[in-house]
Amino acid sequence: MDASIDFMMEYIVQDAKPDEFDEAAITEFFGKQVPFNMWPYYREFLQSLALRARVPIPTIPPFRINRSNGQAQK
Repeated sequence: MDASIDFMMEYIVQDAKPDEFDEAAITEFFGKQVPFNMWPYYREFLQSLALRARVPIPTIPPFRINRSNGQAQK
């Protein structure tokens, strides 16, 4: 089974304007926190999709961040 999935995460920060955030901090947040927050939904969706399609349910490991360079391991 092949699947193509697009996810979108929307974060709301009260009492702050987008230009108040440091660009490096935003890049760091989107590189690590967003994938970490999205991962459980991705896992559940793929496993649920496989169950409904009656194909073997994939084992998807927990999300990990490689500490050496900050890149996500999937």
